[in-house]
Amino acid sequence: MGQFSDGDIIYIYYEEEFYLYKILKVDEAASIFHVLAYEVQEYLPYGEEITDMAVKVFHAPVDIKAFDNAEILTKSKVTEYELQGYYEYVKQTQNPEVIADMVNQLYMDAYSLAKDGDFGDAIEKYTSAITLFPGFFQAIDNRAFCKMDLGLWNEAIEDFEMSLAVKPGTFLAEFSIGECYLNAGDYKKAKEQFEKALVIEPSSEIALEFLKKAAAKE
Repeated sequence: MGQFSDGDIIYIYYEEEFYLYKILKVDEAASIFHVLAYEVQEYLPYGEEITDMAVKVFHAPVDIKAFDNAEILTKSKVTEYELQGYYEYVKQTQNPEVIADMVNQLYMDAYSLAKDGDFGDAIEKYTSAITLFPGFFQAIDNRAFCKMDLGLWNEAIEDFEMSLAVKPGTFLAEFSIGECYLNAGDYKKAKEQFEKALVIEPSSEIALEFLKKAAAKE
């Protein structure tokens, strides 16, 4: 089914210009390459020039036969960032069961990566799951925890706030925002967050403990 596979960067030479694409996914059943298209080049790039190429279109489904005359330039790993356009396509065209299976797999892959301490790749996988299912607050929370592990306090807060927009009033998100503020040295906001968390779960010993920590440093 075609001579190319996921990660191949290929080109077509036409009218003294080079048209370059990256194969994101191969759909053998539909005879389609899902590709990312780069800006047209006047000459073939090499080395770092390849990774620096500007992207023109992040996703396009193309009949495999359209690349019969294409040549392979190189091969590189397909990143979750590069797949965002493909996931948007899946979200618009596939049935809920297909999407659910893909989301669950991304979530489990992300969880395993985070467990192994690979927080950067885990964040990318969680982001892809969220792209497919924006209401997946568990994935949003877990992405935020990965950002906390990396010390990205403000970015983690943004995720927890996103999670609260999906599912308001959750103790975990409210408490974790407070923990981020505490680690970032904003003790006033941390205290306010722990107070919010205690309204949700008045008997939480950890929220009370962290409230006392924030109050002592305020």
